[in-house]
Amino acid sequence: MKKLLLMASAMVFTLSCSSSDDSSSNNSNSNSSSKITPPAWIQGTWVDKDTYDLTNYKVGYIFRADDICMLNISHETCWKESINLHNNVPNSPKAIVNESISDTEYKCSITLASQTIYYNFQKISSNTIKNIDNGGIYTKIN
Repeated sequence: MKKLLLMASAMVFTLSCSSSDDSSSNNSNSNSSSKITPPAWIQGTWVDKDTYDLTNYKVGYIFRADDICMLNISHETCWKESINLHNNVPNSPKAIVNESISDTEYKCSITLASQTIYYNFQKISSNTIKNIDNGGIYTKIN
């Protein structure tokens, strides 16, 4: 059942958008551009530990200095490449990345054409984060 839920989450990631959290916050950094810049504390590979232990598959996220990737089974879907491809289409609106960064929270929205994807992660500890949107808990493996 959990595997189906995670696969459905992957479908949502690629095919739909979620609602925005318009509440104000005390974040120390907020910017808008077409570049992704996750904070150092979240960079690395984060997996759903229950799924990883039970199936030996990786389901989770990879945060790099300039990218966000979603892991689903053995497949990575990364935003940097999609943004670059989108921005190179003549007469197309440029991708927009909005980020809000603090010592314990990372929010990011990515808009390509008329579709926006939202991410909201909270730092639980140095090796545990929570996806606020779906309640998933992820453990850092590297």
